[in-house]
Amino acid sequence: MNPDVLVVGCGRGHGAQALLETGARSVTGTDADPRSIEIATHLYGERLSFAVAEPTALPFASHAFGAVLCFDADPASFD
Repeated sequence: MNPDVLVVGCGRGHGAQALLETGARSVTGTDADPRSIEIATHLYGERLSFAVAEPTALPFASHAFGAVLCFDADPASFD
């Protein structure tokens, strides 16, 4: 199974791109930093989706993804 993957705290998108290369059907990355999302979109936006979002307020429906990974989200944002 090659799931649709959500990456919370994707930063500039390098890890999200690696997931796509290793077989994910689709990858969506989120990060609270607008500049990181701007860079990720510039680098990988043709193949991946990115959105500015806080880890505790993701703009997606429940069960929208087959896998959710947290790479670089600030742990303080989960308090």
